[in-house]
Amino acid sequence: MPERKGPIRAGWVLALACLAACSHGKKDDGGSGPHTNIDLTVTDFKVAPGAADAEDILNLTGTIHNIGSETANPNQGDSFLLLFNLSTDGTIELKEQGFYQQAITDPIPAGGTLSFDVQAPYGGGETQALFGNFCSVFGCTSPQTGVIGVKVDSTDVINELDEGNNFQFV
Repeated sequence: MPERKGPIRAGWVLALACLAACSHGKKDDGGSGPHTNIDLTVTDFKVAPGAADAEDILNLTGTIHNIGSETANPNQGDSFLLLFNLSTDGTIELKEQGFYQQAITDPIPAGGTLSFDVQAPYGGGETQALFGNFCSVFGCTSPQTGVIGVKVDSTDVINELDEGNNFQFV
């Protein structure tokens, strides 16, 4: 059957090209994949109440804005995570899990927005495996002051135009 070798090989090449094209918004190779024209940012982030104890329910609202020229989550099953954290210094650390995560599955077209409204207590706060929950040799205490942060695409599933504008703190 040597006469089928060429068409079969061409079919495999075409199938692999289709697979690569279908996963254009995803990266599973540590960020070395091709960039997309998606650029997600968070605007209008608000937290109420302004001061709370660890067990109090916070109302976290804001808008995810796609300032890129390509749709985020274009295919059924696509998603990225929205991460909320408590921070003493206004940063989201590398190994941080935050106090609440929400999967975003809705498509966000180029120039489009998606609002979020989440209710959650901050509980242990900064649940970073490396440093613990505001614990020291003197015990664990909640911080006297801190800021609440949100990060869109917190696990970097989408290889965006600008990864540096994915978070906001209040």
